[in-house]
Amino acid sequence: MVTHQPHPYFAKLLTLVLDKTIDSHGPYQLREFSSAAEKERIRKLLHEGREISIIWSTTNPERESNLRAIPFALLKGLNEYRLLLIRKGEQARFATVENLADLRSFTAGSGTHWQDSRIFEANQLPIVTSVRWDNLFAMLEAGRFDYVARGAYEVWQELLRPDFQTFELEQRLMLHYQAPYYFFVNRDNIALAERVLAGLKLAVEDGSYDELFFSHPPFAKGWQAVHSSKRVLIKLASPLGPPVTPPE
Repeated sequence: MVTHQPHPYFAKLLTLVLDKTIDSHGPYQLREFSSAAEKERIRKLLHEGREISIIWSTTNPERESNLRAIPFALLKGLNEYRLLLIRKGEQARFATVENLADLRSFTAGSGTHWQDSRIFEANQLPIVTSVRWDNLFAMLEAGRFDYVARGAYEVWQELLRPDFQTFELEQRLMLHYQAPYYFFVNRDNIALAERVLAGLKLAVEDGSYDELFFSHPPFAKGWQAVHSSKRVLIKLASPLGPPVTPPE
């Protein structure tokens, strides 16, 4: 089977769950899709049953209609908590934000096809979008908007990048909305969906899922940030329903 662009966690997790189902489902071959295609193009290829067998992505009703979602939250809810990446020296601008109405005075930068963009629009948060991920942060640096909301699992690694040194983490706020991260396969590939879900359940039962999850320092740090947070929590409605209760 073929996955889309590699990410160390998702690639390792997929390998883990496939290994756990070799006895029940047989051997497998796994290779990465080498193209640098944008995520929307990758979803289209999967929908059409061409080149790609499985991807990982946030979910929404449209994606679950076009693809087969494997209903297991791959990020333990961390993707549903967002911290704000801002330009260095601008923390004071956010000092009086206490709720959603206050946040509407600021403009977010977001990916054109990101689930975040739909959620921000539904909550009447001003946004500027870009198809390309790298352009988005160049636009933040240039002052085209005020912040980019990043997952609590991903922002720590990004802040270490040399090209992110003009940014900092906003210190007071955290957004929360329902947008779990799933594996997806083609709608007709029921066998693969069942195999992956079975492997995920086995990994949870024997502890290897948590072991892998917390072995990634950005995930462990994100978990700590969410569960020990004294930040102002701003809940946003999403197409999937209201924000869920924070996990214990």
